[in-house]
Amino acid sequence: VCGLTGVAGTAWYAIRGAYRTLVYDKLLGAYFADASLTRLAFEREDAAIDFDWASGAPADSMPSDHFSVRWQGWLRIPDNGEYVFYLASDDGARLYLGNKLLIDIWGDHKILEADARVRLDKGRIPIRVEYYENTGLAAVKLSWSSERFDKTVIPPQYFSH
Repeated sequence: VCGLTGVAGTAWYAIRGAYRTLVYDKLLGAYFADASLTRLAFEREDAAIDFDWASGAPADSMPSDHFSVRWQGWLRIPDNGEYVFYLASDDGARLYLGNKLLIDIWGDHKILEADARVRLDKGRIPIRVEYYENTGLAAVKLSWSSERFDKTVIPPQYFSH
């Protein structure tokens, strides 16, 4: 629930008596220096989940193999209706919407895409994507489609955290 509006792209909201800034147009990415989402290296805001690191790393301070990322925040659903979510990764990835596991391609593999169809109501829903890289190439992409638009990477204006 939002209260006072802050600077452009932010709003203030209360959680258990503490105020926090709501950031629009980005998800919060927690980057881990291991493949098991345990050794936090850094956090940053990402506008979309559309990364192809090839044989590189997400940052100079990260290993190029054996790393993981957890993105979380809110996804704004523009209209009531049926949506198809697509998650592509090399290696493993999972998509949660509203704390429900929607796509699970967790495992070592070359680039693989899975999809899930779900009916959603207009509004905001919690979103979480988990990804890990074991060895070799590293890539992850989150897209969607509906009867109103073709498949596309989810644009930043639908994210907040």
